[in-house]
Amino acid sequence: MLHILLLILKIIGIILLAVLIVLLLLFLTVSAAPLKYRAEGSCAGSADTIYGRIRFQWLFHLISGEAVYENGRMKWTIRAAWKRMGGLTDSEKEENVPSFSSGKEQKKPEKERKSDTETHRSDSVSEPRVRKETDRKNFERTSTAASRGEEKKKNVGERKTMFQRLGRYADKIKYTFRKICDKIKTLARKKERLKAFIENEIHRKAFSRVVKEAKRLFGFLNPDKLHINLEFGCRNPEYTGYILAGIGMVYPMIGEYIDVSPDFERRILKGDAYVEGKFRIMYTLIVACNLLLDKNVRITYRHIRKFKL
Repeated sequence: MLHILLLILKIIGIILLAVLIVLLLLFLTVSAAPLKYRAEGSCAGSADTIYGRIRFQWLFHLISGEAVYENGRMKWTIRAAWKRMGGLTDSEKEENVPSFSSGKEQKKPEKERKSDTETHRSDSVSEPRVRKETDRKNFERTSTAASRGEEKKKNVGERKTMFQRLGRYADKIKYTFRKICDKIKTLARKKERLKAFIENEIHRKAFSRVVKEAKRLFGFLNPDKLHINLEFGCRNPEYTGYILAGIGMVYPMIGEYIDVSPDFERRILKGDAYVEGKFRIMYTLIVACNLLLDKNVRITYRHIRKFKL
């Protein structure tokens, strides 16, 4: 009996070990399989000439896709094993949309409209004249009484409104001054707390480790082939300068592959670009594990969750 029980436990252990090995091999395959991508684009100076194309494949062509933008239309397809999904272009969508004719409202003939206006006029003329006379007398009485009262209260009302306005302006000035002072005090307190948080030794070490791992991740993301030839301008020198400053932030990393010529006087967009490379999920797992194993990063993360300005 004991021999049979041990044999059953041995079979269960072998099955569990085989399942774990299969899961480990599957995990390694998914994390180590490269995600290959290729992108290209061009523009000849106008929005109608913009062309772009992106292609990718993963897990030995098991998952692949493509997106193309041309002549102001976007079309994409994604294939996962035997299933295929795709997006329709704008022209195909317009063809599939059914057209409905909206019926116009019928207008009344002119004879009916004339008859309606004539009946309305006859009703208004038939009203009694006594009501008009009484309304006129009441209006004259109220107007004379109101004019007398206004003449008496005019001087007093002007004085009161002048003092009330001055008092309101003074209250508004006091309120705005107090509000500005309170904001300055709160900003000073927040500044001191934020400065103390940043200058903490543990937080500084964690920040330097995050920067180091980010540089490593960007090193993994470097494409195999890259070429950019760009001529741009926004007609406004300020906006063109902003774009050029943004390109300058990444220029040290891709400076040998990019050729940029800004135009500060014209609105223009010309050039072409091509990029090709691959990426593995294992890269992000390595960076994530290094950050999780760092004690300073874990402590700083807990402090950030509890930190309040």
